[in-house]
Amino acid sequence: DITEVKVQAMKELAPGTGAYMNEGDRFDPDYLQDFYGQHAPRLSYIKRKYDPEDLFYCPTCIGSERWVEEETGRLCRAGGYTEK
Repeated sequence: DITEVKVQAMKELAPGTGAYMNEGDRFDPDYLQDFYGQHAPRLSYIKRKYDPEDLFYCPTCIGSERWVEEETGRLCRAGGYTEK
């Protein structure tokens, strides 16, 4: 239904405008719970184990709560988090 009916209707309404990859809201204050649910603590452990320097970042990824994105796009460590 989604792909063949709703998406097709959007393509007909606004041809050539591209696709929306994700419905997730990066500004959702509960994104960790909403996106990852009960798996967030385990995923956080795995993230720290394999990416201890937080080299990989995205606004809604596990570990992004340790960063603050300034208006310029610059990333800074969030208060309360220190490098290990």
